[in-house]
Amino acid sequence: MLAVGYGLYTGVAKRDGLLTRGKSVAIIKFDGNITDATVAPTRGWRDNLLTLLKRAGRDSSVKAVALHINSPGGSAAAAQELYDEVGRLRQRGKPVAAYLTDTAASGGYYVASAADRIVSQPATITGSIGVIITSMGIQGLEDKIGIRQRVIKSGPYKYILSSRNDLTPEEQEILNTIVQQTLNQFVTVVAKGRHLPEEQVRKVADGRIITGTEAQRLHLVDEVGGQERAVELAAQLAKLPPRATCGRLRAVQVELTVRPARLPYGCTPRKRDARSARFQRRSL
Repeated sequence: MLAVGYGLYTGVAKRDGLLTRGKSVAIIKFDGNITDATVAPTRGWRDNLLTLLKRAGRDSSVKAVALHINSPGGSAAAAQELYDEVGRLRQRGKPVAAYLTDTAASGGYYVASAADRIVSQPATITGSIGVIITSMGIQGLEDKIGIRQRVIKSGPYKYILSSRNDLTPEEQEILNTIVQQTLNQFVTVVAKGRHLPEEQVRKVADGRIITGTEAQRLHLVDEVGGQERAVELAAQLAKLPPRATCGRLRAVQVELTVRPARLPYGCTPRKRDARSARFQRRSL
């Protein structure tokens, strides 16, 4: 389940969760795998993480962002797009503090490394700096039940990740190259975001998962704490007064949760959107 929340902490909130005045810390919550749906519009979904980051960037009342991440990772390309959008928020002069909850590993940590500061719980599962490509082999099963597939391809490697294909040494080398290139990109962005030598990051870039406590020792996390601490840090970086942060948090938090609309078959897109909005308000 993809869940994204957008809350602003300041004076008066509108019904849709956005505020029209005041200086605010926007809390954007992401819970789920990082997929194409995380960064691209999807029918039946009100928002995705990328659009919420863009909204925070455009909203003049938002002076900083606390990014709440609970994700084991997913698509490398989607994680890179989210990383770039967090960087654009910072370029607009809006500091970002990331808060890592249950899990912020692999692509989840990739996105977090773009933030100005990272806060984690001691028991958070994070790290997993690495890249993986998987392919299932079903050729033996097909042989057993007598299935044969005919393939016409434009080149020798067009079928490289097919479940009906055993990898040749040349294909294995191609995939290893992709994995290493993507890993190098991962290491580079973490080193840049955390102001660490690449050699130091590469020592833990073997796919291992670590706790928040260990991540702090390795300088992958700035401090151990909760969401309120992340909001405080974001406000401090934006030089906001204390009243804009945790002191008013419970009173004015407005959070939107993105969930697929539950609609009867045959609804038009217009009806789908209206029903989706009502469903989301009920789920707050």
